Order: sequence, then structure tokens, then C-alpha cells
Amino acid sequence: MAERQRYCAVCSNRTRTLHMLPRDPELKEKWLEIIFGYIPKRYSSKLTVCAQHFEETDFTNFVQFHSGFATKLLLKPEAVPSRLSTSALSTTSGTTVRFQHVSCQTDPPSLCNRGTQLSLGTLRHHVKSGGL
Repeated sequence: MAERQRYCAVCSNRTRTLHMLPRDPELKEKWLEIIFGYIPKRYSSKLTVCAQHFEETDFTNFVQFHSGFATKLLLKPEAVPSRLSTSALSTTSGTTVRFQHVSCQTDPPSLCNRGTQLSLGTLRHHVKSGGL
């Protein structure tokens, strides 16, 4: 039997950055209170929440994940979902992306003088001498 695809209990997002309920009973109650607004008597043990509902500071490896050095976001042990509104977030991958424009291949080259290791002799045409 195929395993059911998991999704976020808050926004139904099917992303790879899903986090299961914590095992600690007190922390689990906090999560349930935030997700449902109350603590339900019955809920799935496979309940997951996507990374979109956590702050950047809730992860131990947020920078490494977005730099490509980590494949999975890791929550801090005391992390609790705090972002329940998904309308303010800009991406579907689970986190807000900040851009800093540096350069692009289509940008015109900047004009500046830089020293090179070339000498005037290497730029001239090479002429082979005729052997004797």
C-alpha cells in the first residue's frame, strides 16, 4: 500500500519542509492550541506543520539551508509555530526570500582598470624564425 502524501495541517501545503508534532506533551499541547485554537481530544499522530509557519529564528540551520549546505530545515527543540496567516508570505517553498542584487550575465561590464600578467610582448604577433 502506498504511503499517503503528507501536508501542512494549517495551510494544506505539500512541501518537503514539514515538521511533525513534538514528543514532549507540554510542547505538543502548545502546538495543538496554536493550530486548532483549542486542544482536540482526537488528532492524527502524523500531524505536520510546514516551515512557513515558523520564524527564521526557530531553525538551527536556516542560513545553511538557504545557502544549499543543508537539505532539511531543523527546528530548535522549543520552537512553536507562530505564523498562522499565509497571506503575508511570499513563497510556496515555506519561507520568505530576501534578495540582494549583485550582478548578472546580462549586465553590461563595468569599466575599470585592472592589472594583468600580460606584457606587451605577449600581445604582438608571434613570428617563427626560420631555422638555418
